[in-house]
Amino acid sequence: MRTKFKHLLIATFMLAVVALAPAIVKADPVLFALQDSVMVSAGGSATLTGSISNDGPPRVWLTSWTFTFSDPLLSANDAALSGLPLFLDSMQSYGPAAFFDVVAAAGLAPGLYTGSISIFGGDNEGDEDVDYTQQFTINVVGGQNPIPEPTTMLLLGSGLAGAAALRRRRRQAKP
Repeated sequence: MRTKFKHLLIATFMLAVVALAPAIVKADPVLFALQDSVMVSAGGSATLTGSISNDGPPRVWLTSWTFTFSDPLLSANDAALSGLPLFLDSMQSYGPAAFFDVVAAAGLAPGLYTGSISIFGGDNEGDEDVDYTQQFTINVVGGQNPIPEPTTMLLLGSGLAGAAALRRRRRQAKP
């Protein structure tokens, strides 16, 4: 009885390995390369370049894309992605080309931020089951129109009020 159970267990394991092997072995033939980092001024924009290629046998459809940024004051102008082909045949590539612009709002503080782009597609037109994602770094430098801090405005205001009070006192002291 124990021997039959062992054989049944081994047979079940082997059947599971055979069933899962094609999914494990299948390699993704699409290579998506994007510029690692970009420098942008607050209130400005900068272009990221990249390329995407299909090194495998099936045709790959590219159906949509999304962006994710670490700060809501960052966004993307994806007009250049409209030039992306609808599909890539085997051994076909697109790029290097301008993929999109990173736009930094004027109020964004200088520093390092992150972003990512995901291009969705699949083996058939309309598929969005495959995700080609690349991450990048955004180095935001000083803004074009700096916004004064409230503390600075308070110091300036109190200095002007003090000067006005001193002038008024001197006028009252004169006969």
